Amino acid sequence: MNQRNHTNATAEGGHPALLVVAGMSLTLVAVAFHAALSGSFIWDDLQNIVLNDAYRGFGAHNLHWMFTTTYGGHYQPLTWLSLALDAKLWGVEDAFGFHLTNLLLHAITGVIVFQLARRLLTGSTRNGNRHDQWLGAAVGSVFFLVHPLRVESVVWATERRDLLSGFLLFLSVLLYVIRAGKTQRTLRKKYLIASVAVYVLSLLSKATGMTLPVILLILDAYPLGRFSRADGSGVRRRVFAEKVWYVVPAILAAWMAATAQSQAGAMWTLAEHPLSLRIGQAFYGLAFYPLKTLLPTGLVPLYEQNPAATMLDTANVVAASFVVSVTAVLWALRRRYPAPLAAWVAYVVLVSPMLGLAQSGPQVVADRYSYVACLPLAMLLGAGLQLAWNRVRRARPALSLFGAAIGVALIAMTQAQTNIWHDPITLWTTTLERAPDTPSAHAALGAIYYNMKEYELSREHSLSALRALPGNRSAHVALAKASLALGDGATAEREFRIALDIASTLGRTDIDSLTQLANALAMQSRWDDAVAVDRSLLDKPPRPLTDAERATIETNLRVHKAKTHSSNW
Repeated sequence: MNQRNHTNATAEGGHPALLVVAGMSLTLVAVAFHAALSGSFIWDDLQNIVLNDAYRGFGAHNLHWMFTTTYGGHYQPLTWLSLALDAKLWGVEDAFGFHLTNLLLHAITGVIVFQLARRLLTGSTRNGNRHDQWLGAAVGSVFFLVHPLRVESVVWATERRDLLSGFLLFLSVLLYVIRAGKTQRTLRKKYLIASVAVYVLSLLSKATGMTLPVILLILDAYPLGRFSRADGSGVRRRVFAEKVWYVVPAILAAWMAATAQSQAGAMWTLAEHPLSLRIGQAFYGLAFYPLKTLLPTGLVPLYEQNPAATMLDTANVVAASFVVSVTAVLWALRRRYPAPLAAWVAYVVLVSPMLGLAQSGPQVVADRYSYVACLPLAMLLGAGLQLAWNRVRRARPALSLFGAAIGVALIAMTQAQTNIWHDPITLWTTTLERAPDTPSAHAALGAIYYNMKEYELSREHSLSALRALPGNRSAHVALAKASLALGDGATAEREFRIALDIASTLGRTDIDSLTQLANALAMQSRWDDAVAVDRSLLDKPPRPLTDAERATIETNLRVHKAKTHSSNW
């Protein structure tokens, strides 16, 4: 390759330039998130990754489980495959390998984001040279990569689904945008097929990208400008027709996602969560992510629903005013500045499935929901800096210093946020420090301290959870186990029965609580009742027992029967 061709290839994003971008992305991720590599499994990693044998392996039964299960409320066979590969390579005794894969995947996503931003900025900017567009793309991709809102998705092993689905979704969009610049019909067809295929893989990782067909229409309008071409109606028909290839898998993914959440018992009914409150929550979510993007302070793992919340709470009303005002201003400026409106609408579309209109789980909002949804905002920031760079040349030194300061601040905040996710106790104690009204954090600490044999602390946190949120099944189980360990059989029995009733209404089985209920009855010298529970578990289990469960129950039955005979004698 001669010098001119080498220069052109570099300017257009050839191999040398991509290697530089990849190296920078990897370096930034390593600096910002390195503490994750020494972190442990957290939250529901234990049940999803450590104790779950079903996904570990690539045999026919493992693959069948991955592609048919809705375990945990998600249909994510490709994510299970990636976790199975990690388990094969690293084992599940330590979280290091899972975190390393997450960091690498996030860094690779940064390269895709850079390439996508560069092409979109090239299409949206009439002034400025390629180097300026690279600057805007670099700013947008760095802002995306090292923002504290990314921490939850990157350092929580279970949220591999965010990273994998996001990477594939952004790659699908990149292929679509590249296709728009091709004139040869065969090439355009190949890129369309590749984009749809990658999109399907994204949906098989997590259904986050179900709204992509609408996003592509937004891009067609701006910055690709496909609706404004001379042959008008013909182009418009083709633009809408080709979206069918994306709409069909999107509908299937949405249906699977709803089914998975319903089967997991995570979907809230309108009686539990009224429509008016869902609307208020949706406005709150629409305002939350942009504001936290600008000022990422006070981030916590769980922003829990307030049982007494209403649609007209101050936060919801202020958020609705913010959303309406921003939308009105951007609409008024659309002719002169179309990019902000396009980015805002794209953000609203991407975040819409996570706004609580179909509520699942106790959260009002979640940092992980920003991984895909806030990409348009990061790109808009890059475009804004690029515009300022082109128009105010004298201010370039100040802009450089400002941009560097923001980057350093974001990395420092991301490092601090990553440390919060280091281990379960740090995670939940920090949550209570920042958001004391989070009963699920107390419930989680109740279970954690029980496993550490700190039974008094376990009971204390479980009671705190139940005072704030009666009916929290995890808190009832933790309180029951702690009470049993402390010799309070009556309280243990009561709490186990409550937990079992809650599980029954959710359509779940809880073999462990039933097994422990027998022990609580035995502690009260109610040997016949304990034997009856043991026998029912062996003769008519609510689900097939594992070998370990059967052995435990058989051992308990022998002990309880012996005590029965001793008592009768």
